[in-house]
Amino acid sequence: MNSGAYIGSVRGKSVTIRQRVVNHAKANRTPYAVIAAALVAVLGASGYGLVGGDTTVGGAAVPRRGDVGTVEPQATATIPAEGSPTGLAYSADGTYLVATTYQPPSLHLINIEKNKVAKTIGFDTSVLGMTISPDGRSIVVDNGGDGTVLLRDPESVSAGEFPLPDVSGGGAFTLDSKLVVTKTETAFQLWDAATGAPAGEHPIAPNQDGSVLAAPDGHFLTSSYSSSVLTYWDSATWTPVTTMETEDYANSVAIDPAGTMVAIGQGNGEIQIRALPSGDVVTTLTGHGGPVGAVAFAPEEKLLASAAEDGTIRLWDTTTWRTVTTMPNYVDTPRIAFSPDSVTLATYTDDGIKLWRLP
Repeated sequence: MNSGAYIGSVRGKSVTIRQRVVNHAKANRTPYAVIAAALVAVLGASGYGLVGGDTTVGGAAVPRRGDVGTVEPQATATIPAEGSPTGLAYSADGTYLVATTYQPPSLHLINIEKNKVAKTIGFDTSVLGMTISPDGRSIVVDNGGDGTVLLRDPESVSAGEFPLPDVSGGGAFTLDSKLVVTKTETAFQLWDAATGAPAGEHPIAPNQDGSVLAAPDGHFLTSSYSSSVLTYWDSATWTPVTTMETEDYANSVAIDPAGTMVAIGQGNGEIQIRALPSGDVVTTLTGHGGPVGAVAFAPEEKLLASAAEDGTIRLWDTTTWRTVTTMPNYVDTPRIAFSPDSVTLATYTDDGIKLWRLP
């Protein structure tokens, strides 16, 4: 599988895995430019096509969250932001967006109230993604060939940068935002989120190297670069709880705010919904006509958003797992993020970042 977390957060923020093509660029150390597709999509209801699949796990019904009516998103703003997208996430308080771009290699802090980029931090090599801490005070940046960098207080003028030695693929934060967790083939490594200093490690049985995603219950989900395998880890014992293998390479991943389900966007256009911690398949969502490059659960849990290379973004009702509506997706490497109040969905376009208001 081709992985590497580029967005990770806790309690309602989307967590996704970057696409195969970005990993290929990283492995080959060659410039990679994302070519924006000229796509025309119709905004409106998708007909509520029923998705096949079992909606129970082990005989128990999946938690119901209330019906979702017809959603007709309205575009409210477009924020100019140059570059091919690799990451997009809201801060926990919803006051700003964090966006990363591959080329030019940059991290942008976007003021939501003013709808403009407030600050840009440049890097020497391609930025492949980022993870924002739950308290919004730290960001881990996957800085391509230069490894992983920790940013402290990115909103301040004198933002500090701390390289995490010999770490690639980014990392995840603990729930209290005090530690960064990264993974090698044989251990989980801990880093002080305030200084970037080593803070211990937990040896594990040999397991493929990969990215680390934080779950709302404090556990971690990892993914491997070389196979379609995800592993859910108990952070108290640092032992694997379950291993999940997908039908096609896992292109993107999101954990729901309750920590009970994970959505896995695949290269074949399907989205697997699996229960946590068991890893059992709940259902498989179909409808996209291309690789699903981004998935995100809304913080209020009633919607799942998915964006694919077929030129569409779909919103799914997590009660019925039916498509609520479709929206246009403008780029080949889509990135999406729900605001903390679930009122707004941020997406990338040719011209920057578009904000959609969800009724």
